[in-house]
Amino acid sequence: MSTDQISLISKGLKFIPTPTMGETRIKRQILQDFNKFERQMCLKYFFHGQEKEPHPFYVKSHWEPPVQPSVALENYLEGVKTELAEIKLSKPKHNLPHKEHKVIRELKTNSEINIKKADKGSTTVIMNKYDKFKTSSTSSTAITTLMI
Repeated sequence: MSTDQISLISKGLKFIPTPTMGETRIKRQILQDFNKFERQMCLKYFFHGQEKEPHPFYVKSHWEPPVQPSVALENYLEGVKTELAEIKLSKPKHNLPHKEHKVIRELKTNSEINIKKADKGSTTVIMNKYDKFKTSSTSSTAITTLMI
């Protein structure tokens, strides 16, 4: 194993690298979230005062309520939408060097190894799949593992 691979795996299995999202993808996600919020607000306004328990077999619908006569609600939603459009986005700082990003892709595509948490302790075990299958057929052969 290379030093970059060992460095990456030594961070642990719970380490979460910064996601790489482009600006357009972030804006698209914000717009989707706003549309869900807008629908929820319109539904709350439309069904106000009809508080009752949902049926046990209730299935969520995708019904869109009609345009509301509430000027205050429409103004509020328009204001939120324009504020979201004016947000300046900044790219998040990466918490991994470029080499280790490449190592993640390599390890994900490597079908010859298993990376698992050890049975005891907080170490990470890298196991060669071939040796694992070979060991299950003959119990005398040892499994080649690297514990980090």
